[in-house]
Amino acid sequence: MCLIVVLPAGVELSREQVRDARTYNPDGVGIMWSDPATKQLAVRRTMQRRPGRIWSFIASAPIETERVVHFRRTTRGATHVGNTHPFVLHDRFGIMHNGTLPETLAAADVKVGRSDTAVFVEDVLAKLGTSELTNHTLWHLISHAVEGNRMIMLDGETGYTYFANAGEWHTGIDGMLLSN
Repeated sequence: MCLIVVLPAGVELSREQVRDARTYNPDGVGIMWSDPATKQLAVRRTMQRRPGRIWSFIASAPIETERVVHFRRTTRGATHVGNTHPFVLHDRFGIMHNGTLPETLAAADVKVGRSDTAVFVEDVLAKLGTSELTNHTLWHLISHAVEGNRMIMLDGETGYTYFANAGEWHTGIDGMLLSN
């Protein structure tokens, strides 16, 4: 199962934390944040495997704003940068997911190679407009539909984060939020 880490402004992961996260989640790393100057979503992904380089990759994001990091462990879909989170919607929203989605949300046999999250984002969420995606009722429904999985959406324009199963996230050192 993947790991999502929400880093508050001013907080960074240590080299040891990155090494440990990478050890258990070796299949890609992605990071997203809302650029306060442009009010746009910023996204980076890498398939880098060396913990020191992953730490540098994460540390290159601006520390003065909240950042969300995803360490991937492949459960469904191929292992390549196209399945590395975050997935971008409407050039504004970034989505990350931890867990395996039920087949009612992302059929396993659809376009072999895509991850279940890619299927859900591209085939379901992409059909929704901004007002639907930013509706808290939708995120309440997603929380029930994903059956205990964790999911997060960052609005690049506002910097607001939406959580699926918000009460099941864990608070870590320095106010970090951890999906598991």
